[in-house]
Amino acid sequence: MDHPFFDNRRFFIPYFVVWALLLIAHSYLLTVLGGWAWKPALTAGVVMDGVFITLSLLSWYPLQGMYTSSSGRATLIINWLVFSVLMQPVWITLAYPLTRVVLPAMKGSMPFFSSMMLLHIVAGFILTVITLMVYYLILSEEALKEKTLREAEMKALITETELQSLKNQLNPHFLFNALNNIGSLILQKPDHAREMLVKLSGYLRNVLDYEKREFSTVREEMAQIRLYLDLEKIRFEDQWNLQVEAGKDCEDYPIPVMILQPLFENAVRHVGYKEGGKGFIRFSCEKHHEVVEISLVNSVDPAVRIPEGKGIGLKNIRKRLFLIYRREDLLQISRKEDIFEVHLTIPPAPGAVQ
Repeated sequence: MDHPFFDNRRFFIPYFVVWALLLIAHSYLLTVLGGWAWKPALTAGVVMDGVFITLSLLSWYPLQGMYTSSSGRATLIINWLVFSVLMQPVWITLAYPLTRVVLPAMKGSMPFFSSMMLLHIVAGFILTVITLMVYYLILSEEALKEKTLREAEMKALITETELQSLKNQLNPHFLFNALNNIGSLILQKPDHAREMLVKLSGYLRNVLDYEKREFSTVREEMAQIRLYLDLEKIRFEDQWNLQVEAGKDCEDYPIPVMILQPLFENAVRHVGYKEGGKGFIRFSCEKHHEVVEISLVNSVDPAVRIPEGKGIGLKNIRKRLFLIYRREDLLQISRKEDIFEVHLTIPPAPGAVQ
């Protein structure tokens, strides 16, 4: 850390204002008690106080070293008190001879000046202790700032690690299922199998690209979801239809990358349909002011009980939303007979202007 009184006006100006007042008080005492004229009294005060100020400023560096290397507060206080005691003879040894050199015409008053040595030592000790207290407060403030900064960096690192871990928890069975399904198509429908391989390649390429990002857009997410659903339809054939209602004003809105994937995985896994009919998955997205409201509804079999909010995908979404936005009310889940709905509220991305 650089010297606080040279590199920070917040400390520089008050520090020297206080010393100017002490200089005036010192000179005043010489005129009242010693009968000195104002000019030599002020000169003597400038010399003595100037030496003291110089020593006080230079003491920052050893005191900073003591603060950094100290093993405890008690040890630090003892070291600083010893420093305060030792500083007084150094100050007097330098200041008194220099005053005599600067004021040779005041030789007759020097005995009085020397008689004030004890007063100067006591006052110097008190001023040194005050200076040390100021230094301690400055060093403590800087240490607290550094600690806060380290904690913030650590929290950011932990958050990034947790988000990465949550991304990696996305259903790995999808890849195995997709490859197995494509394998079953190779002999029966080779052209269809080739088309699905191209889509799987595009899907995985996007996943790799997403690993480097924290946010994508609604349009990008839905393009990825369409690839995912096309691959899943190999297994489920035409058991359900997809309906998409997304306003253009929300297509470019930033949302956490792959936040929709677990929702669609959940919908595909639990979609229900009547015999001879089809189920449905309906996605809607609307922007209200600076917030995007996303709804994903799928038909379910009324006889099948779905454990609301207990799947790993939904848990991951809740945790990711909290880590990013620091809110726990952004994911809502409801079930009404043969309808299962997930409602997602996405605020503006942190630091983004919508």
